[in-house]
Amino acid sequence: MFAVILAAVAAVLAAAAYLFLQRRYSTWKRKGVPGPPASFLSLSVPKVWLGQESMGDVTDRIYQEYRDCPVAGTYMFGNPLLHLHDPEIIKQVLIKEFQDFSGRGVSTIGKDADPLASHLFFLGGTAWKNLRVKLAPTFTSGKIKYMFETIRQSSYQLSDYLDERIAAGGGAHCEDARPLMMRLFVDTISSVAFGIESNVVKNPQSEFYTAAKKAVEPSVSNALRSLLAMFGREIQQVFQVRSTNRETTKFFTEVVRESIEYRENKKIDRPDMLNLLIQLKNRGFVDADKADKDSTATRQEPAGNSIKLTTNDIAAQVFVFFIAGFESSSGSTSFTLYELAKQPKLLERVHQEVDQVLADHDGKITYEAIMSMPYLEMCINETLRMYAPLPFISREAMVTRKVPLTELTVEKGTRLLIPVRALHYDPVYWPDPYKYDPERHTPDKKATRPTAAYLPFGDGPRICIAGRLGMVQVKTALVRLLSKYTVSVGDNEPDKVPINPRSFATTPDIPLNVTFRPRRPADGIQKRHQSVASG
Repeated sequence: MFAVILAAVAAVLAAAAYLFLQRRYSTWKRKGVPGPPASFLSLSVPKVWLGQESMGDVTDRIYQEYRDCPVAGTYMFGNPLLHLHDPEIIKQVLIKEFQDFSGRGVSTIGKDADPLASHLFFLGGTAWKNLRVKLAPTFTSGKIKYMFETIRQSSYQLSDYLDERIAAGGGAHCEDARPLMMRLFVDTISSVAFGIESNVVKNPQSEFYTAAKKAVEPSVSNALRSLLAMFGREIQQVFQVRSTNRETTKFFTEVVRESIEYRENKKIDRPDMLNLLIQLKNRGFVDADKADKDSTATRQEPAGNSIKLTTNDIAAQVFVFFIAGFESSSGSTSFTLYELAKQPKLLERVHQEVDQVLADHDGKITYEAIMSMPYLEMCINETLRMYAPLPFISREAMVTRKVPLTELTVEKGTRLLIPVRALHYDPVYWPDPYKYDPERHTPDKKATRPTAAYLPFGDGPRICIAGRLGMVQVKTALVRLLSKYTVSVGDNEPDKVPINPRSFATTPDIPLNVTFRPRRPADGIQKRHQSVASG
């Protein structure tokens, strides 16, 4: 009798689960939204879970299959996902109707269990808004100038390393540019963020480099953590899956706590990010920049819900700044070097611009000098088109409402995906999209396409807060390297760089081998100085 009852209960539960999933997986069909056939194992989901395919690959494929549809619907972990394909809809969601789509749809298991997750990238709603207002003054042009000398010094340490390797190699040195630039930017950001000289360029065994690599290394576990945080809230909560592993959490929280205690005890005031965050911790605001037109900082503490940062809050912000900064900056720099190395004519034009601008600044790499190189910036922008740091960005509906410019109503909590990489390779906006062509980014060319066709850092109020700092880091590194060296690649490099499917960010699946050689005097800045002096 008991067995019969148990079987009946099991049958009822199974039927209820089936009906629940059937209704969940018919969401888009009932709303008339196009998309692939829906089931629990649809859309090659097992490949995504196993790291054989990235979520960026999925958004690319949906875009290609439903290119002519303004929106398309899919599912992940049973949750409906709405893909936005029309640039005008994307613009509305990111900018004009931002208040109703301000979340990223990212979930965490709480500040106590996962302290490094309470950072700006993950937060939504009022918590995000309050923190964004507090952090924005730390990334003005005045604050970046405040940190510039630290950034410049790191680039010189890299060239010292390359000089040694070139001398040992008889006049040339070949190295995978990706890990080399990762080491550079771990050095740069550990100094800018913590005031700690990690010396990773020459010492890859550094704790900072080990911790940073572990946090972002392409792996099934890291990919699954990211997927659950963005699309699997229920599973994440049940199994208490942290956004970062325990070792990484312990390392960064301890480094931040010890650094804060040391500075406060020794009364140390250093031009770096941690100093600005300590101001937020102790006062709730940062000092205003003098004569900085971009600054929104004031010396008055904002009224209302002004909350000072805790040590764990600081650790979370430093962590995401550290990881995102070294990951995206190293990618942008290494991909730019690699693409220029494949096209000597473009490289020569960059060399000429770097030489001329540095000659105009007495041979010194200054903030003003690197901001006066439009062609180099066009090259970086083209790199960001072809190798956007993230292949897609997400938003969350904060209220139940119609999607802008459509009659489709989405419920509060629905995730919206913007296929950045797919947009960046759409031949309608980018003819011959697999060609590396910096000329796409002239003012005239920009005016011919929708602004939402180019989103390397997102757009609107949630645009990457440190994007400007990242560009300064990348430019400084490239100017130092290209003022001293010429770069080349071998004859067997592929036309298209494969991307690692186990990485949430855009990471190459092959080495980006670049050969560095000293530039001939006739090509270098010494010759330029002579001609300027004689003229």
